[in-house]
Amino acid sequence: MSQYKPSMIQKFFWLISGSEIHVLKDCKHDYNRHATVGLVLLMTTIFASISGFSAGHFFSHGNLSISIGFALLWSMLIYSIDRSMVVSLKKKEEIDSLPILAKAKHYAIPFLSRALIGIMIGFFMAIPIEIIVFQDNIIIQIDAENKQKVLDEASFVNKKNDKEGKEAIKSGAENEKAEIDALLLSDCILPEYKSNVDLYKSNLPKQNELYAIYEKARNYANSIPQTIWVGKEEFPNKAYSDAVAERRKAWNAYEKQKKLCDGYVAEYKRIDREWRASKDIERKSADSLSQAYGNKLAAIAVEADTTSKNKEDLLKELNGFTRQYEALTHAAKKPENGSLLFLLWLIRLIFIGIEILPTLTKIMTPIGDYDRAVRSREEMFKEELESDLESKKTSEALRRASDAEIAEKTEAHRKDKEIELNNKLIDEVARVQTEIATSHLTEWERKEMDETGKKVDDFIKGKS
Repeated sequence: MSQYKPSMIQKFFWLISGSEIHVLKDCKHDYNRHATVGLVLLMTTIFASISGFSAGHFFSHGNLSISIGFALLWSMLIYSIDRSMVVSLKKKEEIDSLPILAKAKHYAIPFLSRALIGIMIGFFMAIPIEIIVFQDNIIIQIDAENKQKVLDEASFVNKKNDKEGKEAIKSGAENEKAEIDALLLSDCILPEYKSNVDLYKSNLPKQNELYAIYEKARNYANSIPQTIWVGKEEFPNKAYSDAVAERRKAWNAYEKQKKLCDGYVAEYKRIDREWRASKDIERKSADSLSQAYGNKLAAIAVEADTTSKNKEDLLKELNGFTRQYEALTHAAKKPENGSLLFLLWLIRLIFIGIEILPTLTKIMTPIGDYDRAVRSREEMFKEELESDLESKKTSEALRRASDAEIAEKTEAHRKDKEIELNNKLIDEVARVQTEIATSHLTEWERKEMDETGKKVDDFIKGKS
């Protein structure tokens, strides 16, 4: 029976999966399993490269070299993390033989720890794709937010300058002007004015009546001849004189009443003029106040427009990665964008699932010949290490014992030699000191003999 030989594609996927190829070659029943793990890792790497290319394209503003470089870097990072999570997950036959619940309990912590990392990586992989897929929604949301921020900026300027207060003052001044204009279109409202008008009106009928009496007296006086003829003589007409007196009396009464009415008229006209003059002053003051606050409101409007324009120009420049992601998040939270939120989480869950899939595949794959062979080799290697360690310990103990014996004999020999050397030094010092002392004694003896001889000679010479 011919031995099955793996294809180059299988070997490529084995290499990607992180399997020990020299061990896997002898486990033909596990060829496809490990190739499947490698294929899953390859797929996560491809998706990571797409995500990285999208991010690089966004950050580099379309620079192809940077986009490709970032895609390669990002995909290799994701591949390294996924491969380490798969390779570090060791399976044991005694664990696989346990019931499902016990088996799940054993793999819960390894899986959850790797799943947590997978969730974080899945989120990071999904974000660039989300920004590209939902670009239209992001543009709409950013435009709405920019408009709101511009309005907020204008509102801030208006609030800072108390626009509402100034508008209230201007509106009050305008209302005051309107009220004054309405008042000026009517009669004076002062009680004194009304009192004089009423007095004039109440006395006017009497004036008319007196004028009518005067007119009657005048007409009567005009109808009577001024003189009368008695015979051939002309005499003043007494009736005419009486009529003229009545006419004058009526005129005086009329003049007095007219003067009284004219006084009331002059008084209420004076009051009206003064009242209208005061109202005109009030209107001018209100108009001046209205114009002053109108100018202030115009200045506030200019400042608000300038600030809003600057804010708008600034916001147009702020269109980076975080701004777009923030806008997408805000758009998804709106109640009317339920479908957007669903698609957003669908993409995230897909990437999270892709990222967790290699670890899940490794856990779900039943233990095979490869796992047994790897474990057997690891145990053999462990035994060899322990055996080597024991041998090394024994050799080290013998070496230390030998070193101790050598050190002990060396120390004893050193002590003997040191004693011998010390004795020789002491003997030599004693010999040298003896020679020096003998030399000194001999010299002293010679000098003393010479001195004694001189003293004897001197003594003998002295006696003679």
